[in-house]
Amino acid sequence: MRNLKLNVLIAAVCATAVSTVSGMCLTADAARPIARKQTAAFKHTVPTNVTGTYVLGSGDLANRLRVSQLKNGHIWFFLNAYYPYNDSTGAPSTNMGDAEGNIPLQSHIAVWKSPDGPGKLTFTFSNKQCTIAQDGDDFDCGFGHNVNASGVYRKISARVIPLKRKPAAQ
Repeated sequence: MRNLKLNVLIAAVCATAVSTVSGMCLTADAARPIARKQTAAFKHTVPTNVTGTYVLGSGDLANRLRVSQLKNGHIWFFLNAYYPYNDSTGAPSTNMGDAEGNIPLQSHIAVWKSPDGPGKLTFTFSNKQCTIAQDGDDFDCGFGHNVNASGVYRKISARVIPLKRKPAAQ
């Protein structure tokens, strides 16, 4: 009986811990309230502008993501991903994958669907980084053998990237 009362008490505390009471957020142990102003710091992880260049890895074969945030709530991105290896003769070689597109940015997440197959890339932006999750194999996204874009890309520049312009129809 004592364990049952303890479990009920723990459940009640946990339910209270996730609720908001009179402008204050309660901590998980419900021992001390945290003022709402202090919790506002967590909102700074969503950037107001995602424009810039992001890299995963180092050197010439680092995966590179270039992003321009557009005024219509979309982003235009260019992604270059690489898979370096040594071929059967021992010579260095590289498989490559490229993706680009104009996709909606909702809050801090954008999703690109491959025109070459069922693959998709999910871009999650936060301060000074972008996490890419690749859903599908290399060929599902139109990439070369073993190329995978997944990872945490760090922002190295906030410079605006010029957009490709299609020539006007004549």
